[in-house]
Amino acid sequence: MNRNLKYSEAWKQAGFRERKAMEIGKLFSWKDHRGHIMWKFSYSPKEEYQDANGATFDVTEGVWVG
Repeated sequence: MNRNLKYSEAWKQAGFRERKAMEIGKLFSWKDHRGHIMWKFSYSPKEEYQDANGATFDVTEGVWVG
């Protein structure tokens, strides 16, 4: 995990599931149809920890999404 993420708004708002995804997942970034910057942290289904295979953070609004 990029150590700078621990100082991000995403880390501050994250619960256990989201922090675990940030720690073990790979970061993908894109703009959605509204132009919002999104971060998705996903990991392999082979990973021992499994809880919906990742988490998504809306950087523009500063909130975790479904």
